[in-house]
Amino acid sequence: MNSLRNHSKQMPHEYHQDFKQHELIGELSLSWVFAVKTLQYPWLILVPKRASVWELFDLSTEDQIILWNEIHLLSKALKSEFKTDHINIGSIGNVTQVLHIHIVGRFFKDPIWPKPVWGASLEGLEDYEGFKNYVQKFKKMLLESEIG
Repeated sequence: MNSLRNHSKQMPHEYHQDFKQHELIGELSLSWVFAVKTLQYPWLILVPKRASVWELFDLSTEDQIILWNEIHLLSKALKSEFKTDHINIGSIGNVTQVLHIHIVGRFFKDPIWPKPVWGASLEGLEDYEGFKNYVQKFKKMLLESEIG
């Protein structure tokens, strides 16, 4: 159905500015896939490759179905690969006014459980090598999931 592709294409400027603090790790049929630079939670962001789209209902019906399939498959893969207790899925968009979907693996023992991660302070990324290993695990997960 979908296939993970290397992100050789450059993102449009408006997306790049909004998501430059995250690690672009791949591309699906509809969305770019980013890893949030934290080791506290396995956290992905999907950004549909559609111009001027801020709300889910701004997508065509076909794109909504594709996006839901991408969310579904990545959520299942994230939960399986990282052994999370729960998955949070959200589209907030108040700060970054581009449609994007957060998929966050949560653990009962994580620093702020059961509070939401949105608006919580993330620890700095002192362990960049650890994050690079995390990104490799994300890429492996994506390739081995039903998407790849």
